[in-house]
Amino acid sequence: MAPALSWNLRQRSSVIYKLLHIFDCSLVCGYLWLLVFLYKVPWSRYYTWLELVVFVISFISFQYLQLYRSWRGWKLYLEFFVILKAWASVIGFLLFYFFIFKVSEGYSRAVFMLWSLTTPFLIFSSHLLVRQLLRSYRTQGKNIRHAVIVGAGDLGLKMALQLETIPWAGIEITGFFDDKIHIDALKITGKPLLGRINDIQEYLIHNDIDYVYIALPMRLN
Repeated sequence: MAPALSWNLRQRSSVIYKLLHIFDCSLVCGYLWLLVFLYKVPWSRYYTWLELVVFVISFISFQYLQLYRSWRGWKLYLEFFVILKAWASVIGFLLFYFFIFKVSEGYSRAVFMLWSLTTPFLIFSSHLLVRQLLRSYRTQGKNIRHAVIVGAGDLGLKMALQLETIPWAGIEITGFFDDKIHIDALKITGKPLLGRINDIQEYLIHNDIDYVYIALPMRLN
C-alpha cells in the first residue's frame, strides 16, 4: 500500500494543477505589465483590455492543449513543445484581435515582440520549478506512484530498468505478473514476481496501484 501522505498528495494533484493553471495565466499577464513598466510605456485602456483578453485566451488554450496533464516519465522537451503550441495559439488569436479591431497602434511593438518570444520560456521555467519541488517530496518517499508490469520478459525488464533511470518521475515498480513462475532475470531489478497474469485483477482490488504497464510480446508461441 502507498503511504497515507503520498495518497493525500495524489488526491490533491488536481488542485495543484488548477492552481498552476491560474498561476501561469497570471504570470503571463504580470510579465506583460512588468515589460510595459520597464520600457516606460504609458499605461492605457488598451493594455487593460489586452490583459483581460490574454488571461481568458491563455486559460482556454492552456487547458485545451492539456498543459496540465501528468508529465511523469515524459521528456522535458515534449512539455516545452506543448507550451509552445499553446502559446502560439494565444499569439495567433491576439494578432487576429489586433487586425479585427484595428488597435495594434495602441501597443508598443518592442514590448509585444519581447513578451511574445520570451513568455514560453518563463512558463517552462515555472513548470521546472514545480517539478523540482515535487522531486524534493519524492526523494523523501512522498508523492510516489506505484506501478506493476505485466510481462517479465525482455520488454518488462527493459521498462523497469528504464524507469529506474528517471527517478524524478516518481514511479516505483512494485513487481511483475507473468505466467512463467521461475524467472531468474528478475534478480536484475530486485522486484518480485507477484503472480500469474490472471491474478492481476485480484491484486489491483486489494492494493493501491496507479499504473499497469503491459510488456508482452505481440505473439506468444
